[in-house]
Formats: sequence, structure tokens, C-alpha cells
Amino acid sequence: MKALTLTQPWATLVAIGAKHLETRSWRTNYRGPLALHAAKGFPKSAQELAGTDPFYGYLDGLSLPLGCIIAVVELRDCYLIRGRMSLAHRPDGVMIPPEEPELSF
Repeated sequence: MKALTLTQPWATLVAIGAKHLETRSWRTNYRGPLALHAAKGFPKSAQELAGTDPFYGYLDGLSLPLGCIIAVVELRDCYLIRGRMSLAHRPDGVMIPPEEPELSF
């Protein structure tokens, strides 16, 4: 099985279904199950972000594990990103901006 490493708090947000889009600078032709690995490192800036809204509202009371597989997710598609405001596709293929909290995540 292929795996993808995400830094916390984004790893847990994906694992609990709060975050649906992940941006990368590379494309993959792979589709299917993907092990979600929480990175071993947890930068101070990411720790601080986890304590702010909207992050805190989704993460309050949850542990943020490090250095392990925390979920298996389904990689469904890849999209070319052309800026912050065009991260999602409608069924008709038109790019639209994501709504909150996805935009903040």
C-alpha cells in the first residue's frame, strides 16, 4: 500500500474527515487506498496553529499522534492548482474556491 506523510494537525484533520483536499507540488496517477502517516516532527508553528480556530474546534480533546500510520484514506483524484481560490472541482469540471473550514485548513 502507498502512504502519504502529513504534518500534524493536518494529518488528524484528514483522518477525522474534516479536511478533504491536500495540496502537493507533484501529481500522481495512483488512485485507491492510501495509508496516512503522521510525520514524526511537529513544528512549533503547527502546534500554535492547532490551538486557533477553526483548527481547535475540530481537534479539541483529540490526540495528535506522531510518527505512525493514523488512517487509511481513499485517493480519488488530482487537480492542477492555479492559486488559492481554485482548489475544488464541481461535477461539471468548473474550478471553485473551497468553503470554510477547508480554505483555512
